[in-house]
This record gives sequence, structure tokens and C-alpha cells, in this order.
Amino acid sequence: MQIATVLSGLLAGVVLWTLFEYLLHRWGFHHRRESLILALVAREHRMHHREPLRTSLLLRTLAWLAVVAPTAPLAVLWGAPGAGLVLGWALGYTAYDRFHWRSHHRHGRSRYETWLRARHNVHHYGNPHHNYGVTSDIWDRVLRTGIPADRP
Repeated sequence: MQIATVLSGLLAGVVLWTLFEYLLHRWGFHHRRESLILALVAREHRMHHREPLRTSLLLRTLAWLAVVAPTAPLAVLWGAPGAGLVLGWALGYTAYDRFHWRSHHRHGRSRYETWLRARHNVHHYGNPHHNYGVTSDIWDRVLRTGIPADRP
């Protein structure tokens, strides 16, 4: 029973991460904000669009901590489902960071990576107001912001 509870929390964490990834990328990274933190993040993202190969392990690590650390109390407050949720969230962000880096620095090693890279290239080099999802196209489909990779 406990394993099933953790696994259901993990699945929920991954799904919630994909939604957060989409929302943050669409409205946090691509719009100017008054919040100092979001303004700095949006500025960094604009620089990323100008220089996609520029990367900083320090910034990537700080971003991971900023995204994952605030969820840690859920593991204590909600027990097994909270632990699963935090784990799913952390796995989702780690996949995002990994696949995003790979999409700029190497060709895909699987059909999935090749597809992600093609979608993300449309976002970078075709239309930055589409294909906000980096690890999936679920929310781009739901919110109608996706463009197929063969038609930028």
C-alpha cells in the first residue's frame, strides 16, 4: 500500500512538473515581470535565446535548488504521498534540465530526444511564442501553443 501511495504521488509530481514547466516558460520567462526574481529569470532566459549554447553549471544547480527545495516540506507534511510528489517534481525538473541542455548541445540519441530537440528548435529559431513545453507537448496541445517541428 505504501509503495502504491508513493508511486501515485510520484506520477502526480511529474504531471504537475510538466504543467509548471509550461506555465513558467510561457509566462515567467517570456514576459517582463515586476518581481525582481522573475525579472532576473526572464533576463537570463532572453540571454539564453540569444546564445543557446551558453550554459552555467552554477546557474543550473541554483535553479534546481530553487525549484526543488521549496517542495521538500511536503514530504514531511504529507508522508508517503508527499514524498512521492517531491520525488516526481525533482525527477521532472531534472529531466527538463537534462533534455533542455541536450537539445542545444548534441543530436538526439533516441527518437524522443530527436523529437524534443526539433520541437525546441522551433521555439528558439522559428517562433518563441510556441512550443513552451521542453520535456513534453501535453500543455502545448491543451493550450494550443504547439507547432509541429516540420512547420515553424
